[in-house]
Amino acid sequence: AIKQKILERLKAQREQQVKDRRSQDTNRRGHLEQQATDRASALRRREQEALAKSLAQQSEQNELSSKRQADTQEHLIKTKFDTQAYLRAQIKEKHERKRVEEERLRQHRMLSETDARHFENEEQMRAQTKKAQHMQNRTQLELQIAKKVVPDNSSKDVMSVAEFRMNKALLDGVVDVA
Repeated sequence: AIKQKILERLKAQREQQVKDRRSQDTNRRGHLEQQATDRASALRRREQEALAKSLAQQSEQNELSSKRQADTQEHLIKTKFDTQAYLRAQIKEKHERKRVEEERLRQHRMLSETDARHFENEEQMRAQTKKAQHMQNRTQLELQIAKKVVPDNSSKDVMSVAEFRMNKALLDGVVDVA
């Protein structure tokens, strides 16, 4: 009976030890599982933080890229307008130069026409003056001839040989006209 009690006690101790070991093993497993869960949570948290950080960086890069594109687009539009304004100014300047040149040519043409009319008028006046001079010379010659005419039966005008030579061209013209 004592032996049996001792055996039962030993058996109960062993069972208690087994229970204790199982409990310790369960506690250890629970603790290991908790550590594994904590590690997994920490790993997931780090992955989420890295993902959030990556998304934030990507978002920041996208914003910078969008800002650069907007700045580039704005610069291109400004350059386009500046170029158009420059071209318009060049065209306007060209038209103005053309208008000034046309006005200069018109004034030059008018001056040339005026000069031509003056020249033509002067030439006509010279011709008239020359014609009047010729007429006056003719009249004087006729008077000279009339004075020298000697009433002669031959009714020839008498002129010295020297006078005849000097007035030959005029006399020829008078004979042609008469």
